[in-house]
Amino acid sequence: MEIRSGLPSSPRGSQGPKRNKNLRRQIDDARLYLTPKFFFGLSLIATALVAAIIINTSSQRTISVWRATEDLAPGSVISAEKIAPTKVLLPENAKNYLSTDAELVGTTVLRSISVDELIPAYSISNQVDRDFLRVPLSIPSSSLP
Repeated sequence: MEIRSGLPSSPRGSQGPKRNKNLRRQIDDARLYLTPKFFFGLSLIATALVAAIIINTSSQRTISVWRATEDLAPGSVISAEKIAPTKVLLPENAKNYLSTDAELVGTTVLRSISVDELIPAYSISNQVDRDFLRVPLSIPSSSLP
């Protein structure tokens, strides 16, 4: 045991200044992280994460509807080869189109539907009066009233 200035030294007492220096260094290192730049960067990362989550959830709101794979003329009967399911984002007017839950095979087209056009609910029918036919007429303009 070594005696300095009349007081005995202990193993804990001999590391006191070194321990204080390490503690001060840790406090100084912690102060470097607690700056406005750190919090600004952290808020940017959090904002980007929230934006990514919002974008991901909005892309999950797609619905599956029918589309035409070929031109459909009025009066034609829909077969399985003429339609295909497709996923689209229709937030407000989804009710105007037929979802893939609806059975379209065997229904009749009421208006012309182009290739890759979504099939509107009002453009097909299960019951069509077969007594009526659309017939193109060629009338010269001089014969019109």
